[in-house]
Amino acid sequence: MPHVYLSIGSNHNAADNLRRGVRLLAEQVSVQAASRVYETAPVGGGSANYLNAALLIDTPLSREALKAQLRQIEAVCGRVRMDAEGRKSKVVALDLDIIVYGDEAPDADLALYAYVAVPMADIAPDLNPGGESKPLHTLAQRFANADLIVRDDIQLLPPAEG
Repeated sequence: MPHVYLSIGSNHNAADNLRRGVRLLAEQVSVQAASRVYETAPVGGGSANYLNAALLIDTPLSREALKAQLRQIEAVCGRVRMDAEGRKSKVVALDLDIIVYGDEAPDADLALYAYVAVPMADIAPDLNPGGESKPLHTLAQRFANADLIVRDDIQLLPPAEG
């Protein structure tokens, strides 16, 4: 069963939608870990800040089947991809993206955006995804000056029993 790393984000009822998305996902796959939640300004415009995080899951689903499952969860949480004028909606109830699937090369967003790289490094600092020459903690250091606000007030997983 492959380890899969997901990016999760929202800019509409963000904390609630992130938690709901994780709960819905946990009904379908095994959620192993969640990063801290980060608040970021929207890329490419828009007025509402995003909350972003990363998840580690284990799943028997193929990449294609998992992607379909993620789109269903987004829809249940109210994701609308196009606005009334047919443009990409700037209101994102929930966005779930596969960043690393098993040994496959990572999604290009991992090297491009702090809101992807930094949360990923939280949960897998020593991971060296296929196609990357350095581990995630080194990749995340490139974004040391990024405007990420840690939101320790938002937890995506229930506290571990112990």
